[in-house]
Amino acid sequence: MSPKSGHYTAARAMKACFYQMYPQTDVMDVNFLNYTNPVIERILFRSYMRVIKSAPTIWDYMYDNQKLMDRMAWMQEFSRMLHKSKLRSLIRDFKPDAILNTQCFPCGVLSVFKEQGDFLNIPNIAIITDYVVNNYWIYDHVDQYIVPAESMIEKLLSKNVPKERIKNYGIPVHMKFRSTHDRSVLMHKFNLDQDKKTLLVMGGNYGFGNIKKLVVKLSYLKEDFQMVVITGHNEKLFKKLNKIYTKLQKTLRVLEYVNNVDELMEIADVILTKPGGITTAECLVKRLPMVIINPIPGQETRNCEYLVSKNVAEKALNELHAVEIVRKLFANPHELERMKKNTDQIRRPSAAMNIVEMVMDH
Repeated sequence: MSPKSGHYTAARAMKACFYQMYPQTDVMDVNFLNYTNPVIERILFRSYMRVIKSAPTIWDYMYDNQKLMDRMAWMQEFSRMLHKSKLRSLIRDFKPDAILNTQCFPCGVLSVFKEQGDFLNIPNIAIITDYVVNNYWIYDHVDQYIVPAESMIEKLLSKNVPKERIKNYGIPVHMKFRSTHDRSVLMHKFNLDQDKKTLLVMGGNYGFGNIKKLVVKLSYLKEDFQMVVITGHNEKLFKKLNKIYTKLQKTLRVLEYVNNVDELMEIADVILTKPGGITTAECLVKRLPMVIINPIPGQETRNCEYLVSKNVAEKALNELHAVEIVRKLFANPHELERMKKNTDQIRRPSAAMNIVEMVMDH
């Protein structure tokens, strides 16, 4: 898992929670592919980025495709063999009491170990960081599945996973998202007007679509609000927005990769974002209504469908539609409040804590 991925963020959140609740524990977080075969990790990451940018429909076809999985079973087995020896040595050296997987591939390798009679006393725990469970997570020797949605339980049951092995705890996010702050202090910290509504724009680590064009169009809306844009690792976008912010008709704050997203989500009234599992789970914990744009086919499309069905998000078909949704929400505070209240039905602020307690009680 890439250090910039949601899988990694979830793993780090779990590690921090273990240390906060049980300081005496010894927790190792491992970037599985990078540890076992960094060359393959780079190839897979570049291939994934190339596919989702140039041919997203191909990724949509590959995602959760059981027929394709059956045809490629030999390739999966070969790939597992390349990684098994280093992982086996790591487990024997570290001697963990449990293994938590926030990505499906190491979960599958450990399932193979158990099938072969190794590490039978070490729980193999799958922590699914999206609102849909795909077939790449389904293995015979997974001791617990942690899911964030009731519909995922039905899918796992249909795959003959025993009900007692499924826990609807949610997606683990960092404990700091549970904290609240003085709004006026935060608004002063970010040099924002506390009497105005605030739109937070996040496009993932690499941005989405034409954010510059989107920001310009948003600035023409008559509704009175201010904008904060997090550009992540997209340096070009950061430079572009910094060139135009003084010319806009609304206040704009442009930030690069930040470690205090929790504070920005707390002061925001609406977020315009891609529907990554971790990001949306953080929004839910902060009770933040979402406008979703340009979901990646596959897991993000399905995340979007789930969140819209729960009336905590609206999906924008394009940039113009996104601008219209933002306008409508800021013009209708009752709708914003309704979406905010709807988050209470599916938010799981204690997910990480519940997982830690489950592991420690084992």
